[in-house]
Amino acid sequence: MSTVSPTPGPWSDNNENPRKIISADGGLVASVFGGKIEDLEPLANAKLISAAPTMLAYVRNQAAAGDAVAKALISVIEDHSAK
Repeated sequence: MSTVSPTPGPWSDNNENPRKIISADGGLVASVFGGKIEDLEPLANAKLISAAPTMLAYVRNQAAAGDAVAKALISVIEDHSAK
């Protein structure tokens, strides 16, 4: 099984534009679109996306510890990234 190699974390939302997710080296990882400017849902989505590297590390650790659900999640992530 190959290892997924996303942009290294941590990621954060951008103070100037909270709909942008920024990598540790300041590069743009993603931008969140949709909703009105004053809507909170896109901002919540940006927060969730910015937490992805931390969540992936947690799931990898759980999978390494034998957690079947975490192993299944890693399998889905690995299969999706190979396409």
